[in-house]
Amino acid sequence: MRRVLYPVGIAALCFATIIAVGTNTALADPNLALTYSIEYGGIRIMELDARLNLAEGAQSDYSISLDGHTVGFLGNLKPVAFSATAEGTAGERGMQPAVYATTTHKRNKLKRLTITFQPNDAPITSFTPPDDKEDPGPPELLKDSIDPGSAVVGLIHTLATTSSCNDTIRIFDGKRRYDIAFT
Repeated sequence: MRRVLYPVGIAALCFATIIAVGTNTALADPNLALTYSIEYGGIRIMELDARLNLAEGAQSDYSISLDGHTVGFLGNLKPVAFSATAEGTAGERGMQPAVYATTTHKRNKLKRLTITFQPNDAPITSFTPPDDKEDPGPPELLKDSIDPGSAVVGLIHTLATTSSCNDTIRIFDGKRRYDIAFT
């Protein structure tokens, strides 16, 4: 099956890669702000702002945000703007997300998604406008999953504490539940 990475997915992968490569720098200052200009064939097509706030300690609160929009000719032809935020706690038992929210504005339509995570229970999703096309699946499959933003923070946390990327992360993005394995 072929998966298409949309701008939020591409941006999250870029953010994770850059953070993972520069982990020692990121850990020296737990508040990190990065700005990217993305080019394709030498033409600027998108701008991204990424922020990571990660407190130190055994139970550390975190927040991660990603904001982006198309620019230049592509921005005029196909204007797209998006944002994604995730908040939670990184602890000995792994990532414990609290809330994940996305906003996408494209083709003059605004869509919002909020996922509220509850300890020992399935996450609750809210779409604006309501989205009845996708069923997130049985609650037992969603239990103990985390959002894509928390997955990025989890990878950084695992790399920083174990110097290894070996991990499998159960992710729920509001519509799909999938695993990502890092080796």
